[in-house]
Amino acid sequence: MQAPISTTPLVARSYMTREVHTVPLDLPIDALAEFFVEHQISGAPVVADDDTLVGVVTLRDVVRTLRYPDREPHRHTANDYYLRPLDGAYAQEELDGFRVGGGYQHTVRDIMTPAAYSVDEGLPVQDVADVMIRARLHRLLVTKEGKLSGILSALDLLRLVRSL
Repeated sequence: MQAPISTTPLVARSYMTREVHTVPLDLPIDALAEFFVEHQISGAPVVADDDTLVGVVTLRDVVRTLRYPDREPHRHTANDYYLRPLDGAYAQEELDGFRVGGGYQHTVRDIMTPAAYSVDEGLPVQDVADVMIRARLHRLLVTKEGKLSGILSALDLLRLVRSL
């Protein structure tokens, strides 16, 4: 028996997660840490005042900065964010126990990765998969006219495959 033919276009917008938690450039590190705990995520896209996507920041960036407060913020490659899945990266006990005191002057701008892998929301999912495979990424940010509109993960693509 053949599966019914789907009428959903096989493009990024059809399978992406639309609710993406973003952070502003000037958010202090302690507030960022609380944001990650509150939303139970390990990273977020960074947006400018006009909602333009300017980079990504992760819990790893926060921990590195807090552990070595006297060092210059770590500059790294975009793969630090994209190779780590958002879900399940940290146990709930770790997230619950992660609290930051004041006194840190750094903001998201200081510790973020100033690059973001993204694809247009109209890109066919086969091309999205090609980008993820070639760049060895677990997730891609999805944009429409340069503005963030969602996120598409390897898990989202697996859900699509399962439904075929």
